[in-house]
Amino acid sequence: MSVALIVLSLLIGSLCGILAGLFGVGGGAVIVPAMRFLAPTLGLSPDVTMHAAVATSVALIVPTSIISARSHYRRGAVEMSVLKVWGPAIGLGAFLAGAVAAWLPTKVLGIIFGTVIILVGGLMVRGRPVPVISPTLPGKPVQAVIAGVIGLLSSWMGIGGGSLSVPTLSAFGLPVHRAVGTSSALGACIAVPALLGWVYSGWGVDSSTAPHFGFIQLVPFCLMLVPMMALAPVGVRLAHALPAQRLRRIFGIFLILTASTLLAKSF
Repeated sequence: MSVALIVLSLLIGSLCGILAGLFGVGGGAVIVPAMRFLAPTLGLSPDVTMHAAVATSVALIVPTSIISARSHYRRGAVEMSVLKVWGPAIGLGAFLAGAVAAWLPTKVLGIIFGTVIILVGGLMVRGRPVPVISPTLPGKPVQAVIAGVIGLLSSWMGIGGGSLSVPTLSAFGLPVHRAVGTSSALGACIAVPALLGWVYSGWGVDSSTAPHFGFIQLVPFCLMLVPMMALAPVGVRLAHALPAQRLRRIFGIFLILTASTLLAKSF
């Protein structure tokens, strides 16, 4: 285990924790590109770099998403009627995406991640509320399809889904604080099934010379987890002390640049 790997993993975990609290954006948007950067020190084959990056990000999201969901639930910010419809569908989509991920070329995963993160970054730079397309949610079958697609994309990207579910719920008239709280609970519905799918997909795959569990890289996972969980409250405090709108736009530009670089490497 190199000193560089230890230091970089701790720094990345710290950054992700602060960003999660500051912007409400899960660490996957940072972890996945960072894991691509760490790939040589982990002895990753080029064919599985995105698989390892996404799977490790999903594993890191599990504990943080559960803690976040519990906090929002205690504050009464979770829309249970939405959770009952979206939860099973979003979980199924997340599991299936992880389960078939081994058959997807790493370039395809890179294209999916880069494209969606650029769109998310664009929304943050735009800095305006998502327009309401309907004051109420559609019928339950349509909601289930939407949730399934969000679960699918989130699992392939290694994110908790908030970047997709919050604007979607807001577009259907859910107040933003309840959209965020419900999205947090949906993040747990995504992360656990997605992790199971990725474990199944990567079972028996010799993806790295470093310690790993399928596609999940254990050294970065352990080193990033503690600072991620410890520093998220710091990000929350900063969010109340700094000009949030300007910071969101700066972070949106960062996401666009990072995702564009990753997207270019995928072609």
